Amino acid sequence: MNSSVVLPVGNVKNQQCTTNTNKGEYGICIPPLHGHISVDALIEFLELSQFLGASYFTFYDFKISKNVSNVLNYYKDKGLVEVLSWKLPSYITQSDVHYYGQIFTMEDCLFRSMNHLDFVAFNDLEEYIVPLQYSNMSSVLRSIHKEKHCGHCFESAKFAVSGRSRQNSWPVTQNVFNRRPKADISRAKCVSNPKKVFEHGVHYIMQPLESKYVTDDVDWNAARVFHYREWHDPTCTEELEEDRTMEKYGQRLRQRIDAVKTIVALKFT
Repeated sequence: MNSSVVLPVGNVKNQQCTTNTNKGEYGICIPPLHGHISVDALIEFLELSQFLGASYFTFYDFKISKNVSNVLNYYKDKGLVEVLSWKLPSYITQSDVHYYGQIFTMEDCLFRSMNHLDFVAFNDLEEYIVPLQYSNMSSVLRSIHKEKHCGHCFESAKFAVSGRSRQNSWPVTQNVFNRRPKADISRAKCVSNPKKVFEHGVHYIMQPLESKYVTDDVDWNAARVFHYREWHDPTCTEELEEDRTMEKYGQRLRQRIDAVKTIVALKFT
């Protein structure tokens, strides 16, 4: 009896291939969207990520609401976003693939990015790779990237979001300022040159395209991942540390969130 399953990847017969031909330095691939997604959180992610240097975003639509679709269509019309349908066959279950086929979307997005991005990151909606000694991520990458590098990995700072107050915390980056003082090395995120990576993992580069390429571990003080999520670890005795780095984006971010919400409401109602 054949117990294997087949997961079609890269099947674009019924959807347009990537048509973006504008050359960009730094883009972000997002895992399959599913479940409840806050429109405020989505807009915050897209606007703040642009402040930080991202110029293009690739989303995979597993199951999203009409309101989320409207927001993505707004950014799609601006040439900033691509949304790809991601429907798993009925015989594929969560025990067959991890997190709605996240690894497969990463490989798909890696290859799609080759023709129009110098670097690509793989972030969730609650994650931001934040430059601390540079104005934006493009400046970081231009400064640290060498010919031998296939990508750069950034350690993660975990910010504590309270579950009970989450709905009142948007924009979350302007309301949550307490984090663990030490890096979470298990939750690193990488920015890769898509032309130099053969296989990518969620938290590390699995295999460069050629053995001569190496992964660069970026200094914690130069740039790091700001990760906003609820977390409960009874073994953790660290006191939280205040970090208000994101406040400098606050005024512009709130203005952009309000403007986008108004435009989307008028355009899609």
